[in-house]
Amino acid sequence: VEKGALVVGRGDVKIWSMLHAQQVRRVRRDVQYVDVMMLAYRWYVDQQRRLHPGFAYRHTPGRMDSLRLILGALRRGRAVYLTGYYNRRVRTAFATYPSGPLLRVVDPNQRMPELREILDSNRRFFRGFRRRGRIPRPSVDPWSASLREPFAATWRALGHQLHRRGARVLARRALRQSILWAPWLAAPRWAKTLQPRRPKLR
Repeated sequence: VEKGALVVGRGDVKIWSMLHAQQVRRVRRDVQYVDVMMLAYRWYVDQQRRLHPGFAYRHTPGRMDSLRLILGALRRGRAVYLTGYYNRRVRTAFATYPSGPLLRVVDPNQRMPELREILDSNRRFFRGFRRRGRIPRPSVDPWSASLREPFAATWRALGHQLHRRGARVLARRALRQSILWAPWLAAPRWAKTLQPRRPKLR
């Protein structure tokens, strides 16, 4: 992500992964990750303000206003990403597009990139990713399985848009990529006629 970007999400996997990456491995400490559920705690908001002096969010007892957080960051020219749609208000309030395993929030004052641009950028991102080890079984190891699903979700979203535009060959390739990341996910309705063979789970 861009220097100084804001990443918004929720859940133990995300918050502890980011803490480990930034505090232990000293990776991308310019990026601010905010867990929306933690905004309920004044100490967490105060901590974020100390770590990121430009963080303008104010704690309000009993409220976790992530919409205000995102809008404020966009107004200050920060790139904003979501780890996923964590509630319906966020899904409907902002235009987004997949960017690696994240969703890039589109500034209302800027244009949405063309589908070709989004597809090309994700191809570049995914060339740097590696699928290591065996494919997990969700019934045995749901935690490991959940880590792979955001990568699959990107290609499912891209495949859907390509299918809508009649680009069946590209849609099939996108679906194949999604299956490589998370073969246990049921095929989306739009892909019933495109579905390639799934790899066997070990």
